Amino acid sequence: RERYETMKGVDEKIVERDWRWREGNLRKGDRVAVLYGVLQKELERLDCPTSGPDLRRLQLFSAMFETIIAEFKNLGPVLAEIKAEYDKTIHAYAHSTSDLRFLRTKVAKLVAQNENRMLVKYEKRRANELEKRLEEVRGDNDRLRTDLRKKLAVYAGYLPHSLLEEEKMKGEVPVITQPFDIGTNDPITLYERKIASLSEQLTDATNDAASTKEEMRKEFVRKDVMERVEGALKVAESQITSLKQTNAALESDLKQTQTELGTVEKGLKDKEEQYRFLMKEYTELSEAVAVSFDKKVLKKEDPAEPTNPPTPQP
Repeated sequence: RERYETMKGVDEKIVERDWRWREGNLRKGDRVAVLYGVLQKELERLDCPTSGPDLRRLQLFSAMFETIIAEFKNLGPVLAEIKAEYDKTIHAYAHSTSDLRFLRTKVAKLVAQNENRMLVKYEKRRANELEKRLEEVRGDNDRLRTDLRKKLAVYAGYLPHSLLEEEKMKGEVPVITQPFDIGTNDPITLYERKIASLSEQLTDATNDAASTKEEMRKEFVRKDVMERVEGALKVAESQITSLKQTNAALESDLKQTQTELGTVEKGLKDKEEQYRFLMKEYTELSEAVAVSFDKKVLKKEDPAEPTNPPTPQP
């Protein structure tokens, strides 16, 4: 019997431990599902990409790793060491990536500066070559112009005198057959003078165009500004029109009020004249009544006094 009781107690403890272990596993499974749901919601909220490295997603998983380490006591120290190793590797990779990016940027800047120096050097060399070429072309042009003038003068000198005289009599002496003074009235000099005159005119026209363009730029008003100004002008004009109408109405009311006031003033003047007339009549009547009353009082006070005063002796 004791053995039976012992075996029964052992079975009950085993069954109880089994049920506790299953309950704990169920709770842990529920907690894992909750954590996984929170992780998915945060990933959707941050809109993290599903492929490729992403710093926000890494930070979110790191925070979730900390939560799991804090909740699971048995495997917490091992998980903490694993996370520390991963953090070291990630930080080292981040530093190496930032250093590599810095070095790439610096190399790109140096290459760009070197390219700019090479381009400047090439442009300077090319400009010097073009200046030398321009001087050579100008020298050749002056030399050819001088040779042409000499040849024209020699050609005019070799023409027969009779031909020149005949052409002069007809009045149709070609320019090419006239004897020219080099540097004075030869065709090249005349053309150079015309070119210089036209160049001056072109310069003046260019300056006028530039000044006109500058004035237009100063006086130019953009379309949006013009629309705002026109809108404000229309509003101001409508306000002025409204104010004019209000002013006209007020002036009409003022004239009507002045007319009524003149009528009232005229009536008041009539009333004043009537009042003065009545006051005058009242004053005269009062004085007459007072005199009559005084006479009656005097008669009552002196009855023996004759009615008629004594006639004076001559």
